[in-house]
Amino acid sequence: MIKETKYTSNGLSVPIHCQKYKRPISDPSSIRLIHYHEYCEMVFVHTGTCHCIIGANKYTLEAGDTIFVNSEEPHFIGFFDDTAEYVVIKFLPSIIFSGEHTLSEYSYLLLLQNCEKHRAVLKSSETEAYHFGNLFDKILNEYNDRSFGYELALRTFVMELFLYTIRVWKQDTPELATRKLSTANELTLQKAIEYIKHNFSAVSQTACAKALNVSTSHLSRLFKNGLNMSFSSFVNSVKLAECEKLLLTTDMSITEIGAACGFSTTSYFISIFGSTHHITPHKYRASNLLLSTN
Repeated sequence: MIKETKYTSNGLSVPIHCQKYKRPISDPSSIRLIHYHEYCEMVFVHTGTCHCIIGANKYTLEAGDTIFVNSEEPHFIGFFDDTAEYVVIKFLPSIIFSGEHTLSEYSYLLLLQNCEKHRAVLKSSETEAYHFGNLFDKILNEYNDRSFGYELALRTFVMELFLYTIRVWKQDTPELATRKLSTANELTLQKAIEYIKHNFSAVSQTACAKALNVSTSHLSRLFKNGLNMSFSSFVNSVKLAECEKLLLTTDMSITEIGAACGFSTTSYFISIFGSTHHITPHKYRASNLLLSTN
C-alpha cells in the first residue's frame, strides 16, 4: 500500500479529481492497490459488480451503489466482472469550507470525524432519490471538458453529493447531526482533533488540554458532547488508523507497529485492534494484501 500524493496542475494542488474506470483498463499505470490519501473519495458503480476494501471492512457494490471513503482511510476498489464500470470522485475536505469558516461548517467537519458511526455504502434505492448517477456524470463531464467556470461547477456538484450523503447519515443516526457545542467549543474540539492527529503516538489528555489552554474535564466534555465518545477512545481510533496503514505499507512487525503508534504493549495493541476490527493485526494484513492482488 502507498500514500497517494495530491494531484497538481501548474504546481498547484487540485482540490477535486475525477476518473472513470472500466474493463479493459486503458491505462494500467493508473491502477492502485490498497492505498490512502488526503482526499475524501466517493465511488458510483454504473454497471456490473465491484468489491471494495476500506480498512478492515469489505463490501460488494452493485450498479447504482455509492461508497464513501474518508480522508486517510486505507482502501481499494476492484472489479468482480468484466461489465463493471464505476466513477471515482476525490475531493479535499477543505472544499466543505467557504472563505470564512462558519459554525455549521465545523459541524459538518466533525461529522466526518465520526466515520466509525456512519455507514460507508449508500444503496441504489437511496442514491436514485438524489440522482447520484446524474451528478457523478455531470462532475465527470465538467472535469473532462474543462469549460469556462468548470471549477465552480465541480465544487457545486461535489457539495451536492456531500449534502445528500450527510442527509442519509442523519436519517440513520439523527444524533450525529445534532449540534451540542457552541461556536467556540466546536473550534476548540477541531483543534484538539488536529493536535491528536499530529501527536497520537505520545499524546495525553493532560498535554492536549494544556496545549489548548483548557481543563481536562472541559476537554472530556467536548469529546463526549461533540463526538459522543471519550478522549481516549478517539485517540485509540487515530492510533488504529495509523496501524492499519503501517500493516499494509511496511514490513514492520506487529510489535514494532504497536510501539510506533503509542500502544504500551503488543498484547494491548492486539486486544484493542481485535475488539475494534474483529480480526487480529496479522490476519488483517494477510487478508487485505491477498484480496487486493486478486
